Amino acid sequence: MRRAGMPHLLAAVACIAMVAAVAGCGHGSTASLSPSPTRASAVPAGIDGLLTEEGGPLPEGSPLPEPNVRIEVHRGGEAGEVVERIRTDANGRFSVNLPPGRYTAVPVPWGDEAVLPTSPVTVRAGERVQVHVRLSVK
Repeated sequence: MRRAGMPHLLAAVACIAMVAAVAGCGHGSTASLSPSPTRASAVPAGIDGLLTEEGGPLPEGSPLPEPNVRIEVHRGGEAGEVVERIRTDANGRFSVNLPPGRYTAVPVPWGDEAVLPTSPVTVRAGERVQVHVRLSVK
């Protein structure tokens, strides 16, 4: 009786053995299946903030989130170059991605509001800085 498929079977087993040896599946292998290093969770640097309005007819100590107010982000202090212009959302929150550096978020008042002092913050690579900016009713 003739076995016609035997040479093909032996060739297939030999191929599998060679692939396993090249891939490092044998004993003593130092091959690693770990992914190559990449940047750890690439979080964009920037500022996340809340704008509230204080004073006027509001109860003392009850600032309200202020929606749809323009925020200018200055490089350095309030006199620095404006690098971004954004608006607060319906809850008075805002967010902006920025390269590392020192920035000040300044609300642009409208009507009878005054801007309360805001301090510069330092943004570092991969970090988000939380800020609270305030307007005061005159």
